[in-house]
Amino acid sequence: MSQVMPDQWLAAQRGEGRNVCLVLDAQNEIEARTALLRERAYNRYSSVYSQTPVAELAAAGPFLIELDSADSEHLTELLHAPERNWGWLASIAQGDLPAWLAHWRARCLVGTSPNRALYRFQDNRVLARALQYLPIDSLAAYLGAAISVCYWQGEHWAITDNPMPGEYPLPQAPTWLSVPSTSAQLTAIRETNALRFLLDQHQQAYLKVAQQQHVLEWIPKPLLPTATKLS
Repeated sequence: MSQVMPDQWLAAQRGEGRNVCLVLDAQNEIEARTALLRERAYNRYSSVYSQTPVAELAAAGPFLIELDSADSEHLTELLHAPERNWGWLASIAQGDLPAWLAHWRARCLVGTSPNRALYRFQDNRVLARALQYLPIDSLAAYLGAAISVCYWQGEHWAITDNPMPGEYPLPQAPTWLSVPSTSAQLTAIRETNALRFLLDQHQQAYLKVAQQQHVLEWIPKPLLPTATKLS
């Protein structure tokens, strides 16, 4: 991991002829998602959750979006607000988006029903934590076709290069699932998964509560770990 400014990283990746892909956490970035997808060719973006067992969460889940010069204004807005934890950037070879999409679809759900949960790879805090702890020989299976990634790690921008970009099967025991999480990360992940679970399984009750108070204030804290499980 090394420090760099995003514009320097972007220029370097494009100078190598690589495509730059935005990994967008759309849950709290609906406006950004809408603006970026407007009039965009369908083969240049995709929702990771579509065509998965959590397809009903597709609109609020992670999106992979190939960027070009026309996206400068929207991208600049995101880069100027890293504290929003909107996601991260990656460079991939031309034509690799479908393979990279399949890579993350294979990794976005962990466990087996009824104890299945979402792995929030789109969260730059989750990515930063994983890259901090993963041994170098685990990076390729984690990052897949991504050649290099640029992300906000909480204090500054950082980059990590993939030693062997390519297509990799999901390991039987993914090392990134053993990465220790901070208490703040655990709380944020549990809260996000709880909201998604309630919206999916109890939509009417969710909307009724949301009209009166923030839903997280309504959920007793001891129940958060249970609420994060997906059926």
